[in-house]
Amino acid sequence: LPDAKIILSLRDPVGRALSHWNMMNRKNATSYPLNGLPEDWEMSMIRQGDYYDAITKFLKFFDREKVLVVIAEETWREPDRVYSEIQQFLEVPYFRLVPVPQKSNAYPKLSLEEITFKNWLVERYKEPNMRLFEWLGREIKCWT
Repeated sequence: LPDAKIILSLRDPVGRALSHWNMMNRKNATSYPLNGLPEDWEMSMIRQGDYYDAITKFLKFFDREKVLVVIAEETWREPDRVYSEIQQFLEVPYFRLVPVPQKSNAYPKLSLEEITFKNWLVERYKEPNMRLFEWLGREIKCWT
């Protein structure tokens, strides 16, 4: 598929991991302590936020100019700009999309345990995010 293009939508990995943890706790109707997660969660919950590593796998099959990365938080904040960028990338005529209300999962304030975990995640993702920012040619300031 030489003309195929791929669009990747990335979310702040810290927020994504915390949301994943909250979802799993609701889904399983149990509460896993953040410092005692099941081992397989390291792969599914934490490593999923190592976006640069995943992107480099796509680059084995797609040329850089065939890959567009959009940032979820920017899409939520500036949908017209991001959708226009996507349409240009896909080389389709511009058309205005109907805005879709953003779903917001309302969680109670973070507990001390969650704040500690969030701070750990911020440190954990610093180096992978820097590699991603370098590859993108820009920093994503709205990420934690």
